[in-house]
Amino acid sequence: MSGTVDVSGPDQLLTSWAEVHEALQRDDVLVQASYDEAKPDIFGGALLTLDGAEHRARRRIEQRLFRPPVVRAYDRDVLPGIVAMELAELGDRAFDLVTVGRRITTRVATAVVGVDDCTSRERVERLAELMTALHAGVVVRWSARPHAEVLAEARAAKVAFRDEFLAASLERRRAGGPGAGRPLDLLELLVAHADELGWTDEQYLTEALHYLIAAAHTASNGLTHAVADLEGWLAAHPEDRQRVADPDFVARCAAETLRLHAPTATAFRGVVADVTLESGRALHRGELVGLDLLSASRDPAVYGEGADRFDPWRATGNASQAFGLSFSSGAHNCPGRQLAAGSGPVRDRAGETVQGMLARIVTALYAAGLRTAGAPTLNPDSLRAQYATYPVVLTRPVAPAARP
Repeated sequence: MSGTVDVSGPDQLLTSWAEVHEALQRDDVLVQASYDEAKPDIFGGALLTLDGAEHRARRRIEQRLFRPPVVRAYDRDVLPGIVAMELAELGDRAFDLVTVGRRITTRVATAVVGVDDCTSRERVERLAELMTALHAGVVVRWSARPHAEVLAEARAAKVAFRDEFLAASLERRRAGGPGAGRPLDLLELLVAHADELGWTDEQYLTEALHYLIAAAHTASNGLTHAVADLEGWLAAHPEDRQRVADPDFVARCAAETLRLHAPTATAFRGVVADVTLESGRALHRGELVGLDLLSASRDPAVYGEGADRFDPWRATGNASQAFGLSFSSGAHNCPGRQLAAGSGPVRDRAGETVQGMLARIVTALYAAGLRTAGAPTLNPDSLRAQYATYPVVLTRPVAPAARP
């Protein structure tokens, strides 16, 4: 669907749950207009930026990566080993949760995407460094730094990622490896559909970056907020400290953190045909509409009194509302939500649940006796509330895991 949209700033800003949720469902008249500054050189053509038939065709292929058996394999066979290995190496010395959390989530993301040879500390830290620059470029709209400078750094990081990490991994998939004994990964899936996709190497690069950034930075940013939220809650409710070993309680905490701290603060949609929402609000062709995901996820009409406060015991109308709109909704809802945040009380056909990356890391940290070790600091380069440092210490030893 085509239409001319002014992307200089939103003509209308939707903030209520009802309006934002409805707008996210209306992909027939509201098309993607987020990340426009990043599209030309970093993100253009990735699943997240597509609409209509092209989006549905790509989604149909990539959704196979998140079928229940694959998600369960990552959740139970990959995640625990990575977390245990990283935490065991820390010992009882203080460390920065932002740095370590990014390292853990980067390792998980490489497994899901299919980026090989990321077992050494040096390789993981190098990739995390590149992903930090790329993520800054993708969300440059919210950067306090000069945008041209941020985007130039992201372009350089994209080239380095291609040369240092992706090229060899992609060639291995094309040669038929290394899938044996490992869960399906993105590159393996895309190469299996190479004839249907007809992609250039640049398109594989863009899609791999899309998933790496989404998996690594969404989870690492959520992790520091989750610990901060939970520490605040436990200080006020010490009776709940014993519950940090309860997966259901930690899952509630993770969902509540994600509701309050959506990875994307505002989504943007271009209006390609006049439409009137159920509220009576009229959206006009050619307008750019902002969807305030943070405000919608804190709407008292849905989440009750104190909707802007962390409360793991909060009751919501249905399970899907527990995360707010952190994973969007409608055609562009995040396909990897269960791997990132778990399935909550929802069981699959085998009667099993998925704990998810965020809850598994938080559970492991508190099992190791996590305590704060100083005052955290915020990132001065972001217009959003993101931690730059978060010093913590583990007070109990962690058994080392075999290096995957």
